[in-house]
Amino acid sequence: MALAVTTGIVFGLLPVLQASRTDLRSVLNEDSARTGASGRARQIRSGLVVVEIVLATVLAVGAGLAARSFVTLVNVSTGFETERVLTFSLTLPPRYDNGERITAYHDQLLDRIAGLPGMQNAALVSDPPFGTEDRFQWISLHGDALTDEDRSLVEHRRVGPGYFRTMGIDFFSGRDFRPEDGRGGDEVPVIVNERMVARYWPDQEVLGQRFQVGDFAAPARVIGVVAGILDDGLDSEAEPRFYEPFFHRPSRRTTVVLRASVEPAALARVIRREAEALEGEVSVTRFRGMDDLVAASVADDRIVLTLAAVFSLLALALAAVGIYGVMSYAVGQRRREMGIRSALGAQRSDVMRLILGQSVRLTVMGTVAGLALALPLARLLSGFLFGVRPADPLTFSVVPLVLVAVGFASSYVPATRATWVSPVEALRQER
Repeated sequence: MALAVTTGIVFGLLPVLQASRTDLRSVLNEDSARTGASGRARQIRSGLVVVEIVLATVLAVGAGLAARSFVTLVNVSTGFETERVLTFSLTLPPRYDNGERITAYHDQLLDRIAGLPGMQNAALVSDPPFGTEDRFQWISLHGDALTDEDRSLVEHRRVGPGYFRTMGIDFFSGRDFRPEDGRGGDEVPVIVNERMVARYWPDQEVLGQRFQVGDFAAPARVIGVVAGILDDGLDSEAEPRFYEPFFHRPSRRTTVVLRASVEPAALARVIRREAEALEGEVSVTRFRGMDDLVAASVADDRIVLTLAAVFSLLALALAAVGIYGVMSYAVGQRRREMGIRSALGAQRSDVMRLILGQSVRLTVMGTVAGLALALPLARLLSGFLFGVRPADPLTFSVVPLVLVAVGFASSYVPATRATWVSPVEALRQER
């Protein structure tokens, strides 16, 4: 508010101060006033328009880079399908204090969910992709001793049977978890992703490989390999990860993911009713579509793009108004000149070319200066960009074309009005 008021006062006083210093003899001498004060005022107005175009160019480059970056970001493949996938959190009361009771409840709930109309798949997972938690475990490929020399930290998830089918994650080899996996035995079956294979077993047969996990009572054995997926954002990379059976270490707190042929959000009320029918004190919360989780990960980038676009459009509008005002005033001041040109045989196209040429010169001057200023400033945006260089050729090619088009459109009406000047009326008004 302070800046707006100050700007209005300063730029309102400047013409007043200029008028208060006007020489009376120049005012009485019409030709002197027209050639002196009007010339200086025209230069000031043209200079202000050039500055507007410079600012518009800088902001348009920023908006263009943000838009290119955002489009590149949202087109990144997550490695899984997000359409018609719903997630919700499930928390059992404290009296579910052993694995058998927890497992029994989850088995019954999944059976009820599978029978709902339009339901395709449902599964359990400790944390969904693009969630708020990352879980890591120490692993060792060399026996049971987890020493500092041979251990490494790897991300992991606990998932139930059908999780990969529900999420649309590709299987490369091996098999999915079965209901009995993780419920006892000398080994814990695990599924690893392709990134973990590339890091620990390059050029080796992966299925059947064993490794030790920090708090596993039994060694883990690889039974399948799946594709790597993004989990921490679209601007991240797929990390090495292994999946253990959910029922190996069942938890009272978990997440259910489901895929339906109908809109999954419409099933929220039915799902809550089914869960509470089995256990009245169960907590069923945080119904979220997988599309929403992915969209939330690019919220900051969307804000940057929106702000850049809004300010760029405002700057373009101000530049267009400025060009229109200067050209309209120039046509009014040069009516006599236009009349003389027409009387001497100038065609309407010649008059229009004269006005449009002046507008194009101002636009080109401002655009060139704006591009020169935008290039170093664009490097400041490098931390916000994804897959786009600060000196993006497409952005720096399209922006000048947009600015020239805006300048041409803004001056077209004044230029057309200049061609309507009657030589007789213009000369009669000047007598």
